[in-house]
Parts: sequence; structure tokens; C-alpha cells
Amino acid sequence: LTKPVTVTINPLPILTITDPSAVCSPSTVNLTAAAVTAGSNLFGGSLSYWTDAGATIALGTPAAVTTGGTYYIKATSGSGCTAIKPVTVTINPAPILIITNPTAVCAPSTIDITAAAVTSGSTLYGGSLSYWTDAAATIALASPAAVATSGTYYIKATSGIGCTTIASVTVTINPLPILTITDPAGVCSPGTVNLTAAAVTSGSNLFGGSLSYWTDVAGTIVLATPTAVTTGGTYYIKATSGTGCVTIKSVTVTIN
Repeated sequence: LTKPVTVTINPLPILTITDPSAVCSPSTVNLTAAAVTAGSNLFGGSLSYWTDAGATIALGTPAAVTTGGTYYIKATSGSGCTAIKPVTVTINPAPILIITNPTAVCAPSTIDITAAAVTSGSTLYGGSLSYWTDAAATIALASPAAVATSGTYYIKATSGIGCTTIASVTVTINPLPILTITDPAGVCSPGTVNLTAAAVTSGSNLFGGSLSYWTDVAGTIVLATPTAVTTGGTYYIKATSGTGCVTIKSVTVTIN
């Protein structure tokens, strides 16, 4: 007696893998994107995503992979046949940009934000720095080595493979005191002259600072009695702002 027997050999899924494009951290990679498995034929089946070649440990977030490495895609056909292939995810690190705001200066001094101390501790991964006036890094800062105006500027670190990090840096250039001097009226001896009188420095702006009185232009020898100067000559008034900036000007005392 002869009877027929039917043999069924179901095809394996055809699984074609194209590694996704590299991204820069903190961006993620979507392994479920159609482009990753374009050209595959699942024969009515489906895909699943795994961290190991044996497909025993499921990948938690295949649509948002945060760590570079090799993962595995498993194709299961409608008849239960399977194919597993690796896929490589590349997530390049963004530069680590550490900013230390430069020390404040007094006008007309400038600040060099290209100085190594400003970005000390940063890691550029073989890249470089650039300097900008806006947070989006679209308007270049013309003279980053000699910034003359207080404000917030931006440093952009670009790694060797093109990943970027932007951080702000604060520049503080404190104004000099505005010292306006009006020489006091002459007096006759034995009269004295009061250099601390408001009229002598009327119109000045000390920016929260104070005045001191000296016999030399460098402001090193104190004038002992600025409220009662007994000898005609040139003296010096020093204005020191609240932030320590200094302006020195001469004042002439006339005692006839």
C-alpha cells in the first residue's frame, strides 16, 4: 500500500539590517525605524529586539536606545521560523564643556574668554572651541580674546566627529568711577581749603564707592588734613568704586 506524505519546509525570514546613522549624545537611536530593516521579508511575521545574540534578554526601549553597542533583531515569520542578526548603534559623546567665569576687570581693560582657565577641565574629544554672542551660536563674537563689554556670551565646543555642546560665560567689566573736579576758590593765608567739600567733586559718580585724598599722583602718600589744607599746590583725589575700580585726578589749591 502506497500513501502520499507531505513535506513542508517553511522559509526563514529574510532579515536585512542597515546600521542606523550615528548620533550625538544625548540623542537616542530608534531601532524600530523602517530604514533599519528595509529590504527584509518577514513572511507575515514580526520583529523583536534583544540585547544578546541568543535573543533571551529583551531590549527595553528599542525605539529610544541611549547607549552605543551591538544589539540584536529577531525576525519571526508567520510560521514561526526565526532569523537573528546584529545591529550596531553608535552614540558619540558630546564634548564636556566646563566654564569658569573670568575674573571681573575695570574698564577700559578687556577680558580674554579664549584663556585656558575659562574652559579648564573640559573634554573636547579632539575638537575645538568657538565663541558666539547668542545661545544658538549663530552670531560670531568678533573679538573673544578682548571682550570689552559686560554681558553673557557663549562658547561652543565641537568634537572631532562633529558633536557639539554650548555653554554660557559671563563677562563682567566694571565701570571706572566718574570723577569730576572743580578746583576750590583761592583763599588768603592763614585761611585753609577743604578738599572734601561737595562742590569740589560735584557731578561725580562713584558707583557706590568713596573718595580719598593724596599728595602724589600714584595715590601712595596720604594727605593728612584734606579738610584743612594749609599749603597751596597740586593734590590728588582718588575715587574708588564699590567694585574696586579707581580713578585719580588732580586738584589745585591756591592759598595767597
